[in-house]
Amino acid sequence: TDYHGGWGLNLWFNCNSIQDNVRIKRDVHIGSSGSNTRCVWGGSSNIICASYAGNSGYRRNNDPYGDSFEITTSGGNVCARRTDYHGGW
Repeated sequence: TDYHGGWGLNLWFNCNSIQDNVRIKRDVHIGSSGSNTRCVWGGSSNIICASYAGNSGYRRNNDPYGDSFEITTSGGNVCARRTDYHGGW
């Protein structure tokens, strides 16, 4: 039977923030999750991430997994929600 919790994908991707009118690249490390959504502090209250930043081909970690995510930000928090499966990663 398949395990319905997280399996250990180390989700890591790039975002940006603006400081003194300069765009700053920020690494966001969400890590793995046993639930469908996980949020972390993004390092700046004005962080901006592409909604697809956690998807294969865009995330920083080089892995063969096709997991897909919706990335959202609010008040400096960055959240990843897995969209291809109801469980974790």
